[in-house]
Amino acid sequence: MVNSMKRTISIFLIITIFISLTACKQDNSYDTKVNISKSITDEELTNCSKEYVDEFISILRASDFKFSGLYGDSEPKAENCLNVTPPQVAKDTDIKIFKFSDIALSIALIENEIYPICRSLGGYGFVNAVPWDYDNDGNTDLLVASSFGSGLHRSEISVFNVITKESNIIFETTELEDPRIDLIVRTASNKDSINYEVYSVNIKTNDNNFADISYEMIEIIGIVELENGTPVFKISE
Repeated sequence: MVNSMKRTISIFLIITIFISLTACKQDNSYDTKVNISKSITDEELTNCSKEYVDEFISILRASDFKFSGLYGDSEPKAENCLNVTPPQVAKDTDIKIFKFSDIALSIALIENEIYPICRSLGGYGFVNAVPWDYDNDGNTDLLVASSFGSGLHRSEISVFNVITKESNIIFETTELEDPRIDLIVRTASNKDSINYEVYSVNIKTNDNNFADISYEMIEIIGIVELENGTPVFKISE
């Protein structure tokens, strides 16, 4: 009887210890930043390269783009320019995105023509983008995350239409309690219910190089989806 009770107690203790260890592992595995960081795919990371930069600079200098009054009167310098086209954008479209390391000016190159892809003065400019034919016209547009602001740093989510060559703002962080946060966009895991997710991030620059940035995802703050054919942002509850 005593031996039976001892065996029962031993088994109970072993089960209790196993459950405790398993719980600790589960708690650790659900650390938000760790899980989110691991879930970033290669397609979502923005590359930095000098590919096509010389071609882009030649087109930019030959254009009527006005630097004066916004970024000074100096000529755009190739050494300050990087190709920051995200891999998925390069794969799905012919769009190339360039950014200047000193002023964060962000410009799209489409069929040898240049177009500002977002506001950038005073912020990081272009942060990231995902392909999205939001108007279902058969042409792949872009959903873009960017930041700007002289005096008040703020971020915005916009759609860049490749036919009209215009950016339409969907969301700006002035609607949040802290408008200074930075954002990225990414394809949602559940494509049946929502289209895209928007995350708050911590952004770091490499030696104050506004074109060479990295980010740590913090938390999801909302989603972008179509509502009656119009892209809308909805804050997560």
